[in-house]
Amino acid sequence: MRIVFDARPLRSDVAHRGVGAVPLQIIKALPEIDFTGLAPAGDYLESTSAYVLRTWPQIPKLSSLFFDFSPMLAHQFDLYWGTNHLLPLVQPKPSVITVHDMLYWKHRQYPDGNSFPRYRAARFAASLRRAKYIVASSQATADDLSADFPELVPRLEIARLGPGIMTGNAVREAITGPASDALPKNPYCLLLGATSPRKNLALIRKIWNLEDFAGDIHLWYTGTSTCADSKENRPELSKIHNAGVLTPSLRNAFLKHAVALLQPSLYEGFGFPALEAMALGCPVLALDTPIHREICGEAALFLPNEPVAWRSAISGMVCNPSLRSELRDKGFYNVKRFDWGQTVSTYRDVFLQAVR
Repeated sequence: MRIVFDARPLRSDVAHRGVGAVPLQIIKALPEIDFTGLAPAGDYLESTSAYVLRTWPQIPKLSSLFFDFSPMLAHQFDLYWGTNHLLPLVQPKPSVITVHDMLYWKHRQYPDGNSFPRYRAARFAASLRRAKYIVASSQATADDLSADFPELVPRLEIARLGPGIMTGNAVREAITGPASDALPKNPYCLLLGATSPRKNLALIRKIWNLEDFAGDIHLWYTGTSTCADSKENRPELSKIHNAGVLTPSLRNAFLKHAVALLQPSLYEGFGFPALEAMALGCPVLALDTPIHREICGEAALFLPNEPVAWRSAISGMVCNPSLRSELRDKGFYNVKRFDWGQTVSTYRDVFLQAVR
């Protein structure tokens, strides 16, 4: 079988996290399939043993047009795999589309700052209608799809993702590697990817602004987008710091040594940060939402969207070592529920059904 896929998520700066982890894991685990990736020219993870990469010119304002005609770069293939929500307009073969979240469709509720949101929502809906099968990356995303597009249910499959890319070497390096020397000296909590309003950095700012929030604990958050750094969201407090974009090793070290990972996000499609934190023994405090419940199981403290409750929970993490130890043990156990082998098996079955 020959499968052509959207290789844009395999750009080297994002391939090892978020949506890029999915095609990377699937392709490596299915050597019997001939994969060809299509993407604009750039820096990608190219592996001649796993897949062939074909590119089109990187021309400003024309990238979407090239994407719509990109299947013409592949002469013969059996299936097109839309790895990131969208399908090209010119698509002569059966297709499978992966839906990681519903942000294209929920742009009014969770604006992400991208241009032409209505057009993107329309393209997303059209791609769903044209796909032979839709694969959701979580039960929560599948439920959202079923609610807004009930006609898709017969073509909808769920392939819950694995625990991120966290090897034994990564864990050991986070504990003793050189990146650990660059960590903050004060106790701290960590918020990963505060890149848009839905990440709820505003709630975190309110927590640290409470007058009776005692202790010397700091907050470090990552992300450099204009949404996170805009005037209305920028924390002016001395104990809140922007770490910018972290290297993988420094990110792991930050997680390993944090008092807790904070997950106040109002909406997510999956939850790699929580699983990666648990794999490194970092307790997780999460907003009480369906996706956080699904991913974290019984291994996190679930909190309302209210700063006093978060303040109390964070103080408990600092003052109650036994609670941190309990959450750490539950986190190690919870990560075992997520298996890339099951993800790959589901995709293999979907690919085979789509070409029949």
